[in-house]
Amino acid sequence: MMPAKIKTIWDKFVHGSLRYTSEQTHLLNLSVANAEYAQGLAFEQQQHTHNALWFYLRAASHGDCNAQFKLGISYLKGELNVQQDLREAKKWLMLAAEQGHQEARLLLSNFVSSLQYS
Repeated sequence: MMPAKIKTIWDKFVHGSLRYTSEQTHLLNLSVANAEYAQGLAFEQQQHTHNALWFYLRAASHGDCNAQFKLGISYLKGELNVQQDLREAKKWLMLAAEQGHQEARLLLSNFVSSLQYS
Protein backbone atom coordinates (compact mmCIF):
# COMPACT_ATOMS: atom_id res chain seq x y z
CA MET A 1 0.00 0.00 0.00
CA MET A 2 1.35 3.38 -1.03
CA PRO A 3 1.25 6.26 1.52
CA ALA A 4 -1.36 8.88 0.64
CA LYS A 5 1.13 11.71 0.05
CA ILE A 6 3.26 9.60 -2.32
CA LYS A 7 0.13 8.34 -4.09
CA THR A 8 -1.03 11.92 -4.65
CA ILE A 9 2.35 12.89 -6.14
CA TRP A 10 2.39 9.73 -8.25
CA ASP A 11 -1.13 10.40 -9.56
CA LYS A 12 -0.15 13.96 -10.49
CA PHE A 13 2.92 12.65 -12.30
CA VAL A 14 0.94 10.00 -14.19
CA HIS A 15 -1.77 12.45 -15.22
CA GLY A 16 0.69 15.17 -16.21
CA SER A 17 -0.47 17.71 -13.64
CA LEU A 18 2.72 17.67 -11.57
CA ARG A 19 4.19 21.16 -11.73
CA TYR A 20 7.63 22.26 -10.68
CA THR A 21 8.27 25.41 -8.70
CA SER A 22 10.32 28.06 -10.46
CA GLU A 23 13.29 27.15 -8.26
CA GLN A 24 12.99 23.46 -9.18
CA THR A 25 12.72 24.36 -12.85
CA HIS A 26 15.80 26.57 -12.57
CA LEU A 27 17.78 23.75 -10.95
CA LEU A 28 16.66 21.30 -13.64
CA ASN A 29 17.75 23.74 -16.35
CA LEU A 30 21.14 24.16 -14.69
CA SER A 31 21.61 20.40 -14.53
CA VAL A 32 20.81 20.09 -18.21
CA ALA A 33 23.09 23.04 -18.99
CA ASN A 34 25.98 21.52 -17.05
CA ALA A 35 25.60 18.26 -18.96
CA GLU A 36 25.48 20.11 -22.28
CA TYR A 37 28.59 22.11 -21.38
CA ALA A 38 30.43 18.89 -20.49
CA GLN A 39 29.36 17.42 -23.83
CA GLY A 40 30.68 20.52 -25.60
CA LEU A 41 34.04 20.12 -23.86
CA ALA A 42 34.21 16.47 -24.92
CA PHE A 43 33.48 17.33 -28.55
CA GLU A 44 36.01 20.16 -28.49
CA GLN A 45 38.71 17.81 -27.19
CA GLN A 46 37.91 15.46 -30.08
CA GLN A 47 38.27 18.38 -32.53
CA HIS A 48 34.56 18.23 -33.43
CA THR A 49 34.16 22.01 -33.26
CA HIS A 50 30.74 22.13 -34.94
CA ASN A 51 29.26 19.79 -32.32
CA ALA A 52 31.14 21.54 -29.52
CA LEU A 53 29.73 24.91 -30.58
CA TRP A 54 26.21 23.49 -30.75
CA PHE A 55 26.41 22.10 -27.20
CA TYR A 56 28.00 25.31 -25.87
CA LEU A 57 25.16 27.32 -27.39
CA ARG A 58 22.57 25.02 -25.84
CA ALA A 59 24.27 25.14 -22.43
CA ALA A 60 24.68 28.92 -22.59
CA SER A 61 21.03 29.42 -23.53
CA HIS A 62 20.08 27.27 -20.52
CA GLY A 63 22.13 29.58 -18.28
CA ASP A 64 25.52 27.87 -17.90
CA CYS A 65 27.98 30.69 -17.21
CA ASN A 66 31.00 28.60 -18.23
CA ALA A 67 29.45 27.98 -21.64
CA GLN A 68 28.60 31.68 -21.92
CA PHE A 69 32.22 32.52 -21.12
CA LYS A 70 33.45 29.94 -23.65
CA LEU A 71 31.27 31.46 -26.35
CA GLY A 72 32.44 34.95 -25.44
CA ILE A 73 36.08 33.91 -25.79
CA SER A 74 35.33 32.06 -29.02
CA TYR A 75 33.73 35.13 -30.59
CA LEU A 76 36.47 37.37 -29.23
CA LYS A 77 39.23 35.26 -30.78
CA GLY A 78 37.37 33.76 -33.75
CA GLU A 79 37.64 30.20 -32.42
CA LEU A 80 35.38 27.15 -32.85
CA ASN A 81 34.83 28.06 -36.51
CA VAL A 82 33.02 31.31 -35.70
CA GLN A 83 33.94 34.67 -37.16
CA GLN A 84 35.43 37.16 -34.74
CA ASP A 85 32.52 39.30 -33.57
CA LEU A 86 33.13 41.72 -30.71
CA ARG A 87 29.44 42.49 -30.24
CA GLU A 88 28.59 38.80 -29.88
CA ALA A 89 31.62 38.28 -27.62
CA LYS A 90 30.50 41.12 -25.35
CA LYS A 91 26.95 39.72 -25.17
CA TRP A 92 28.10 36.29 -23.96
CA LEU A 93 30.78 37.67 -21.63
CA MET A 94 28.26 40.02 -20.02
CA LEU A 95 25.82 37.16 -19.44
CA ALA A 96 28.57 35.13 -17.78
CA ALA A 97 29.75 38.12 -15.71
CA GLU A 98 26.20 38.83 -14.52
CA GLN A 99 26.18 35.33 -13.03
CA GLY A 100 29.42 35.95 -11.19
CA HIS A 101 31.94 34.42 -13.61
CA GLN A 102 35.14 36.10 -12.40
CA GLU A 103 37.19 35.66 -15.59
CA ALA A 104 34.38 37.21 -17.63
CA ARG A 105 34.20 40.16 -15.23
CA LEU A 106 37.95 40.68 -15.41
CA LEU A 107 38.03 40.42 -19.18
CA LEU A 108 35.18 42.91 -19.55
CA SER A 109 36.78 45.40 -17.15
CA ASN A 110 40.10 45.13 -19.04
CA PHE A 111 38.28 45.60 -22.32
CA VAL A 112 36.55 48.75 -21.06
CA SER A 113 39.83 50.07 -19.66
CA SER A 114 41.63 49.50 -22.95
CA LEU A 115 38.91 51.42 -24.81
CA GLN A 116 39.23 54.37 -22.43
CA TYR A 117 42.99 54.67 -22.96
CA SER A 118 43.13 54.10 -26.71
